[in-house]
Amino acid sequence: MSGPDQPREVDPEYEAFYRRWQMNGVRYAQQRHRLQEWEAETAVSEALAELWAMWREPSFPKEEENRKWLYFRIVRCRSVDIIRSNVHHRKIAETAAADHVLTSLAVSRGREPEVIDGEQLPEQAYAAAEALAERADILTALPERQQRSIALENAGYSARERAEIKGIQETHERVDLHRGRARLKKIMAEREQEGVTE
Repeated sequence: MSGPDQPREVDPEYEAFYRRWQMNGVRYAQQRHRLQEWEAETAVSEALAELWAMWREPSFPKEEENRKWLYFRIVRCRSVDIIRSNVHHRKIAETAAADHVLTSLAVSRGREPEVIDGEQLPEQAYAAAEALAERADILTALPERQQRSIALENAGYSARERAEIKGIQETHERVDLHRGRARLKKIMAEREQEGVTE
């Protein structure tokens, strides 16, 4: 009886499927989901491992076309998982994106963007850090879905890509972005009136 650490006997049909579709899966992940080559290879490797785990199950499809559909569906899911993981670990980029949004809004309102010099005195550095934290705080006042829409949009993701990352329809994503921008402007205006922002 084979244990979890013992390799299962290789199936010739699986080997043929692997050779036929492995590189196609990598190209699909790179082109459709814009993954780096190593990320696409990771997604495909995980998808093929999942496929192999199901290969000899009685319910596993016997037709090549159905197997291919299932394979690419798993590749898509693993690719989206990688994208979501990248977004989750991109905290510094998201903070920079939030700063960019708020600076752009300030410029659109006729205000000069604040330039932060790396050679500032300690007091100035603390003040700059507080200003950046305040800007990030304004963004976090939005609902999480709207925060992610704004951060992802400023990181260069299209509406379709943002929707895929968030697991929602593209029309709903466009609504999230529109509402987030409107709410962000409203919060900034309110804080200016209260004298919270300069």
